[in-house]
Amino acid sequence: IKLDGVDGSEHWRQYMPFAEGATEPELAIRAAVDGDALVAMPVRRSDTEVNVQLARYDSDSGNVIWATELSEANGFAGYVDVATFLLDDAGDIVIVLRERPGDDSRVRVGRLDGDSGQVLWSRQYDSPVGQDDYPRSVDLDQIGNVFVAASSDRVGEEMTILVLKFDSLTGSILWARRGLHTNAMRAD
Repeated sequence: IKLDGVDGSEHWRQYMPFAEGATEPELAIRAAVDGDALVAMPVRRSDTEVNVQLARYDSDSGNVIWATELSEANGFAGYVDVATFLLDDAGDIVIVLRERPGDDSRVRVGRLDGDSGQVLWSRQYDSPVGQDDYPRSVDLDQIGNVFVAASSDRVGEEMTILVLKFDSLTGSILWARRGLHTNAMRAD
């Protein structure tokens, strides 16, 4: 929905499907520099497959400019939760998701072209066997490298804080640091 900033009157409204059975779909939204709205939401395809749809809506009409479904076909696992996303200075999208194939949770980071929605790269981080990873936030440095803060845990153990750095052009993991709620970090 787009509302007027002065009087709150409605300019346009778009209805979006969400994961079947979800009462409160996990959504993320950002405004592009030109005012277009970018929305990420889960889309259930089967009992074992929930993908994420990322769509760009025209700021004036509310029409869909493009929509991309993040799935196994373009480098994303088949059961994901939206964590967050942001736009870089060039208007490209960096998205961070939690993948849940089987009993494991992993961090998935991807970069998409902001004009077309095409996936430029997608990378996964998975902690040592038996630990579940939960992405919490994302940010970029001055040259577009991606930093992800995440937590990792194993049943019956303390939560471990993760900080991951991904290359802006290739998505390669440049480094990963882990620590137990302390300032002392150690390399994996």
